[in-house]
Amino acid sequence: MADNGFRQLLAVAATAVVAAGVTGCSSHTAPPTATPAKATVPQSLWQQQDLSALTGAPNAVLGGIASYVSQPDGGQHVLYVKVQGHIEDLWHDGTGWHRKDLSTAAGGAPPSRLDVSGYSFQSAQHAIYLGTDHHIQDLWWDQSGSHVEDLTALTHSPLATDAITGYGFEAQGTQHVVYFSWPDDHVHELWSDRTGWHHTDMAAVLAAPPADQGGHPAAYLFGGGQHVIYCGQDRHMHELWSDAGGWHLGDVSAAAGAESSIGGFFTAYAFAAQGTQHVIYKSAPLEDIHLRELW
Repeated sequence: MADNGFRQLLAVAATAVVAAGVTGCSSHTAPPTATPAKATVPQSLWQQQDLSALTGAPNAVLGGIASYVSQPDGGQHVLYVKVQGHIEDLWHDGTGWHRKDLSTAAGGAPPSRLDVSGYSFQSAQHAIYLGTDHHIQDLWWDQSGSHVEDLTALTHSPLATDAITGYGFEAQGTQHVVYFSWPDDHVHELWSDRTGWHHTDMAAVLAAPPADQGGHPAAYLFGGGQHVIYCGQDRHMHELWSDAGGWHLGDVSAAAGAESSIGGFFTAYAFAAQGTQHVIYKSAPLEDIHLRELW
């Protein structure tokens, strides 16, 4: 027993000497603790340029920016609202960046409020925006020139809020504009086919809940159909989706047992290669806001 106790004492002493050497009593100092390297993206991957300076474009006002790639030319387009409510298009081709005042080119299109949505459809470009009279305007241009149409007047649809999004459905040969009406916050669809523009009140057809006043709808194509995501006044995330049988309504928050949204901004997208859809939103309460995913 005494021999075992002595061995244990030697072991403890040896451990103490090693520890002391690490802290500085040894002539061999330990290497300094390495500072974790910051994860950086190689500079060769990301670059920056001032599109306003490159093109000599006027300053933007507060409000939204839209961007998309046009087909079939593969051009890039950035749309924004400038002073006097004009819609400006910054576009890129093989020779560089250029600019164009779409409102002036269309012969004096009605002035925009703040936001704009854009897309390409059947070789034409479309800028969808809300006029100061709360009418939805389609400012579009092709090889024949620039044009503007008052979609609200054409479809006899209710006045709109700033919550607007638009997209083209090439496979179906249709265009779609989804918006919230003023002042009742109903979700509406304006859509066009070969016969012209039409209007659908989703609240009347599907009993879609009224939309949150501070939000915008998000829309994308997935699985051969259309999907529109929006936040309702009940703070649930709702989905309007279409197939061959027409439009359908689903309460995504209830289906997933998810926390309520605080309203306002969110984002949604489809991951076609993975066969999934995703909605990212901010959950209540305001004192502890979390980012949550519905998928």
